[in-house]
Amino acid sequence: MRYLLNVTEKYRVDTEEEAQALINEAKTASVYELTKYSSTAKENKRTEETWYIVSLTKTFQTEKEPTSIIEPTYTKKEWEFDY
Repeated sequence: MRYLLNVTEKYRVDTEEEAQALINEAKTASVYELTKYSSTAKENKRTEETWYIVSLTKTFQTEKEPTSIIEPTYTKKEWEFDY
């Protein structure tokens, strides 16, 4: 049997406000415990574009006493550009 204990997800968002909103949303989730998070500002010096990387570590259960089988599901959505 295999048990998913935790995952670390990284997101790119455009603003510091979006980064904080993402962290706050993760803090209130009932499916997991948010055990670690960070937000880091990044900048492309050539274009002066700024964005934020948000890292969230979500813990589902302890390794000593796992109680559930967790199966993550990922969905990829293509970005549509308006030209």
